[in-house]
Amino acid sequence: MNKRLSVLLIFIAALYLCWTPPLTVKWVAIGDSITYLNDHPGETGNRVEKGYMTRVAEQLPEIEYVNKGYNGWTATRIAEKIDELGLEKAGIYTVFLGTNDWWNGKPAGAIGDYVNGTGHGTVYGAFRIIIDKLKSLNPKARIILMTPLQRGDFVHIANYANRAYGSYREKNGQQLVDIVEAIKTIARHEQLTVIDLYHKSGIELKNMVKFKRLKDPATGSYRNFTYPEYTDIPFDPKNDEYPYPVEATDMTYDGLHPSDRGNAAIAEMLVKELKKISRKAAAQDNANIPLPSPAQEHWLQKERMMFVCLDPCTFQGREYDNHSYPIEKMYLSALNTDQWCETASLWGAKTILFVAKHTGGFCWWQTQTSEYGIRNTPWKGGRGDVLKDLSESCKKYGLELGIYVYPGDDTWGAGIGSGGKTKDPARQEAYSKVFRQQMKETLTQYGPVHEVWFDGSCIIPVDDLLREYAPDAVVLQGPSASLRWVGNEDGIAPDPNWYTLLSKDLTTGVATALHSNVNGDAYAPVEVDVPLMKHGGHKWFWAPGTDHLLMTDEELMLRYYKSVGRGSILLLNSTPDTSGLIPASHVARYKAFGEEIAARFDRPLKRSSGRREIIEISFRKLTEINHTVLQEKLSKGQRVVEYVIEGSADKGRTWKTLYSGTSVGHKKIDRFPAVSVNKVRARFVKTKATPDIVNFAVYDVKSKLKDMDEETGEYSVVIGNWDGTTFDSAEWRELTLDLTPYVSRIGQYEINFQVQIGNRRPNIGLEFKDWQLEMYGHKMNSAIEQIDGYTFRIDRSQQTLDEFKTILKVSVKRKPLNSLGEIMIRRITY
Repeated sequence: MNKRLSVLLIFIAALYLCWTPPLTVKWVAIGDSITYLNDHPGETGNRVEKGYMTRVAEQLPEIEYVNKGYNGWTATRIAEKIDELGLEKAGIYTVFLGTNDWWNGKPAGAIGDYVNGTGHGTVYGAFRIIIDKLKSLNPKARIILMTPLQRGDFVHIANYANRAYGSYREKNGQQLVDIVEAIKTIARHEQLTVIDLYHKSGIELKNMVKFKRLKDPATGSYRNFTYPEYTDIPFDPKNDEYPYPVEATDMTYDGLHPSDRGNAAIAEMLVKELKKISRKAAAQDNANIPLPSPAQEHWLQKERMMFVCLDPCTFQGREYDNHSYPIEKMYLSALNTDQWCETASLWGAKTILFVAKHTGGFCWWQTQTSEYGIRNTPWKGGRGDVLKDLSESCKKYGLELGIYVYPGDDTWGAGIGSGGKTKDPARQEAYSKVFRQQMKETLTQYGPVHEVWFDGSCIIPVDDLLREYAPDAVVLQGPSASLRWVGNEDGIAPDPNWYTLLSKDLTTGVATALHSNVNGDAYAPVEVDVPLMKHGGHKWFWAPGTDHLLMTDEELMLRYYKSVGRGSILLLNSTPDTSGLIPASHVARYKAFGEEIAARFDRPLKRSSGRREIIEISFRKLTEINHTVLQEKLSKGQRVVEYVIEGSADKGRTWKTLYSGTSVGHKKIDRFPAVSVNKVRARFVKTKATPDIVNFAVYDVKSKLKDMDEETGEYSVVIGNWDGTTFDSAEWRELTLDLTPYVSRIGQYEINFQVQIGNRRPNIGLEFKDWQLEMYGHKMNSAIEQIDGYTFRIDRSQQTLDEFKTILKVSVKRKPLNSLGEIMIRRITY
């Protein structure tokens, strides 16, 4: 090859590798029909090809608009419905309202209405509500106010009876320019940018249309009248022709809504302002995407992890230890942590999370903090240390270690679900010291520890220990939580699966997948845990005669699709038996599971990657596909909000949607009916910033297994009702609900007091206070929250076999007027 050409190619390649696509900024445009019509050209009679928003996006490709235009709406109505509009967090907001307020006779009000926040009764008050909402979504966003345009005589192109005179007249004693001045005054008060379309766009009454074709009252014949002559000529919508033929189009096509020429004028003014701020807003917009810590990013890449649950309850045939089996008989004749690691490797697990102490308080490491532990068993003469052996085995097999040290401890009266709180307050300080010592031992003597589990949260302060001794670990639940429990033990993550939530929810220490928020400001992905023994049952610890509970190969693959395939981590349990080994029947099931995953996903037909809105893969000939995999660059955060997978059989001339999705994250696996294509693409239709896709892979999966799904819906059950005599409006009455038959499995439940009659009136319904929940044999108010005026959510995160009741007590008072209703409960599923 010619040397000069070689150098040139190398230079071009270097430029390509160094090139960084421009940052994107989201622009939410709030407006009335002018904004709405941007994406509904059919409603203009197709007289308009491009609205003003489309034109802005073409000139400023770094800007991505979201159309929030509402046909015929006033600013006062926008303000009234502001919380129902689904407004998104964005870097730029424009507010283009006011025309309909003038025409509907809404008073402009005075600046005092804005300053004092008097509500949506005036334009000033409405704008205060709108601007406050936008600031709450993103305090750093740039807000631009756009004034109404001058308005000519309007006749709707599809409904001649829908017509209105222009802004050359007053409406209810008010000029349109009064609304314009109000908006400009608000902009000055808030120091916001204002685009004065009324005075400076060049769209004026004299050039709204070239003419208005009307019947001459003198002759009865049609004639073209110009402004202002046409303002005194009547129009009969029942008998007259449409007054604005195509040739009448000038700055508008109908006397009010901009034509292509008018939209170009609006876009020109808007582009001028957006150029000044778009780069800065884009940088802020990208900066507002929550990013993972190095520990979280590392954790998400593991995909598969193995729980190891071994406890004295294994010898009792129970799910938690009641101290009924003497530990001096726990011989553990074949315990071998190498076998645990070999089993984990069979199905691709990269981490082992070991239950070093469960609810009963038994410690699997050498510790002086408790007499109830491995040192007082016959195993290795009392000198054995299972946690140490496992740590060494993990290093040997290239696995990482996580630990589960239960915050509670029955030997101290800190029972199941207590988070470490002792029933006897006099014992709390002593137990807290013991637990802190146990945490210090497990974090310092067996590391590095990559994950710490606080099942059911932790009320004992250990944040300082985590920072000092496990800085690279992720933490599930508790005040230091960087992970969330998914909220069930079904092995199923939600779809969409957002890694983000609000900081106020994360700091509770008990946030679950239900707290996910696509626009959240905190980052904490969910972990999906499930027992292997979940086929017609639910067991975390081994017991004799339980092989019938092992999930089938199909059930395991279903969990893989709905956990890893939804961007989460699958934490699949293992249950060593009383010998200390994972049973051979279990090992065989893990092995088959690992082989099936590899057969399906180790060899894609083709893959690609890139930082762009569309990623495309081509085949030389028609190729059958039925799966795709998408993966985002984790360090850049979840940028994709919506996407479609599309296929083409004619080399891209036409496209067919194969799958529509939302969240991506670490990995999104999509399956669809087999289709033959020679092109396939991922098109990202809604994003927070430029998508950064590290893997887009296409597969043709063949398997002897029958792909399955299962009905995960849980139907509401009526557990009570009320009428006008059940509760009093003058005094509180205590209501007791026995939820034991319904809250029987681990998961999250909603109790809804649903008004059946009278629910449209504000002074009808119920009020609640002083609710208390009894669960696991003691009060568990931390496990219940009121999520709206009529709904309570209960988290059951602990597995028990004892007949503990679940009782809800709540004080209830009815509002002044009578109502009828039902009390319903359902288990939340994904």
